[in-house]
Amino acid sequence: MKTNIITLLIAAICFLPLEAKAQVIFEKVDSHIPFAEMISEIELVPLDTDTVNMLRTEIWCKHGFCPVPEVPIHSIGPEIIVTEDAFILPDHGQDRIYRYSLDGKFINSIGSTENEDQMTLNTQLYDGNVHIFYTQPDVAACYRPDGTLICSEKIEDAGFEGWMTKEGRLAWYGYGSGRPGRLGLWKGKDSTTFLPTDAKVLYLDLDVPIFTRYGKDVLFIDGTRSTVMQYRKGKVREYVDIDLGEFEINDSYYTYDNSMEAAMEMMSKPFGLVERYVLDGKYGFAEVTVQDQTVNEYYGICRKGKWIWFSPGIPNIHPFVSSFKTIKGKTIYAIINPDILDNMQEDLKVKITTVLKEKPDDFIIAKIHLK
Repeated sequence: MKTNIITLLIAAICFLPLEAKAQVIFEKVDSHIPFAEMISEIELVPLDTDTVNMLRTEIWCKHGFCPVPEVPIHSIGPEIIVTEDAFILPDHGQDRIYRYSLDGKFINSIGSTENEDQMTLNTQLYDGNVHIFYTQPDVAACYRPDGTLICSEKIEDAGFEGWMTKEGRLAWYGYGSGRPGRLGLWKGKDSTTFLPTDAKVLYLDLDVPIFTRYGKDVLFIDGTRSTVMQYRKGKVREYVDIDLGEFEINDSYYTYDNSMEAAMEMMSKPFGLVERYVLDGKYGFAEVTVQDQTVNEYYGICRKGKWIWFSPGIPNIHPFVSSFKTIKGKTIYAIINPDILDNMQEDLKVKITTVLKEKPDDFIIAKIHLK
C-alpha cells in the first residue's frame, strides 16, 4: 500500500469544541521552511542498541512478509507511547513492545505471542497498564509497564484493532469486513454496533493506529472516509472533517456491488486517506495519504487557530517524512531512521540541540518542540 501511495502528512494542532463538528481544509505548500520557523528546538534520543533488544534490524519474516529468506528488511517503524518516566515503543510488525527510559536506555520488553500464527493488533496504555490486543486467537492481555502479566483472556471478535473504555472494549471492523457495522462495543459476549454499512468494498489496512485517546474520549479514523470520529460514553459522532478537495473519494465508491469494481473506481483518480489524527489539549496532528503518479508529502500545524502547511521533504531521503507518531503539549514525537539523519535540511538541522558522538544503529526519537 505504502509503495504506490503519495503520502500527505497533515499535523493539525488545534483545540476543537466537543459539541460541534469542525472542518480542516488542506492546502498544498511545497516547502519545509514554515515548519522550521515554528520550531524552537529538536532533541534527539537515540535508542539503546544491542544484539538482542533492537527494533530496526530484525528479520521480519514471521508472518510471511520477508520475500527472500534470511534477508533483513526494516519494518515501517514503531509507534510511541509517552509516559511520565518512559517511552513504550510497540512495533506490531515484529510483535515486539519495548520500554525505554526517557534518555533511550532499554528497560524491558512487554508481552509475547502464544504461537507462530498469533499476531499483535495494537497496544494501548489504559489506567497505567499496557493493554495488548492479539488475533489468531483473539486475546486481550494486560501488563504492568515492567512486563508483569496481570490478566489475559480470550475475547469475542477482536476485529482489526481494540481499545478499552469504561463502557467496554471497542473493536474496529471498518468497511469490507462482512459485519453489519464498522465499529463494535463489546462487554463480555454482548455487543453494540455503530456506523452501520452494507458497502461491498475491500477492507483497507492503513497499517497505522485507528484509535487515539483525547482526554476521556476516543478519536478514531474511519478508513476511506475523511471524517475523524469520536466515541464518548457509548455514543459515536463525527468530530472533524478533513476536506481533501480533489483527493476526496467519491460517494459512488460505496455503492458498487463488486468490490474490485469499487477499487477500480477509487484508483481511477488521485485519492486521499486520513491515516492519523491525534490531539493533546490545544495541540495535535493528523496524517493523510494521497495516491497519485508522484510522491509528495505534507504536514500542517495549527497554532492559535491558524493552519500552517509545509512539505517535510522527499521520502526515504529526508528524515521527517512519515515520522510523526504522537504529541504531548507543544512537543511532537517522531521516529527517525539514523541512516538518513544527515540528510536533514540545514534550517531544520540547526534546531538540533543534541550532540551525537556516533551514528546510532537503532531508531532515534526526535522531540520537536514548537514555539
